[in-house]
Amino acid sequence: MADLSNKTLAVFLLAAMAVSLGGFILSFNKLDDTGLTGRAVSSGTTNFTINSSVSVVFLISNANFGTGIVNATGNHNCTLYTTGQGMLNGGSNSINGPDCIGFVAQVLPLRLQNQGTLAVTLNVTFSNNKTTFVGGTNPEFGFDFSANESNPCGGTSTFYGSYRALNNVSQSTVNITICNATQFSFSGGNRTLDLDIGMRIPQNAFAGARTTTITAYATNP
Repeated sequence: MADLSNKTLAVFLLAAMAVSLGGFILSFNKLDDTGLTGRAVSSGTTNFTINSSVSVVFLISNANFGTGIVNATGNHNCTLYTTGQGMLNGGSNSINGPDCIGFVAQVLPLRLQNQGTLAVTLNVTFSNNKTTFVGGTNPEFGFDFSANESNPCGGTSTFYGSYRALNNVSQSTVNITICNATQFSFSGGNRTLDLDIGMRIPQNAFAGARTTTITAYATNP
């Protein structure tokens, strides 16, 4: 048999390649028709949920007037108050006589902050009234809320009355509303209140330690 020329071999090679390519395309199409494919499509998601919260916290939770006595000579009583703007115009207590002797001169007001994520209605209760907390003849025990930051309670009209000049906690009062209609703000720079405390101690008030608990309640119906 005569040798095949290079041109003839090239023709045979091209024909074989064409047949092979055609078979591949036919096989690929059949796979696609049966649902088998080399392509893949998928998806993913990301998500999160933010819960709301109701929280009020005393940043300053203790007003400690220390230990002292009421001057027993003459007609005296001892008036003590925190240094905030609300109670008796603030300032230093008179602790060296003639009325009060030995008590702490300057006591910061309690400080309350809305640390939640909702505006709330704020109420407070006192565990004692003026008789059980101070005692003696004609005792007085009062409080006043004032803004520590700008407008935390929706305006002064939403505060409960005016407790300056020692208006009295005359009974163990439940749920005195301080900021009503969910106006105690949670926004930074507008969420902090001061609670000033004041008391007038008669000469015949009984000796011993005194403690009153003030509880703050926040609600967002």
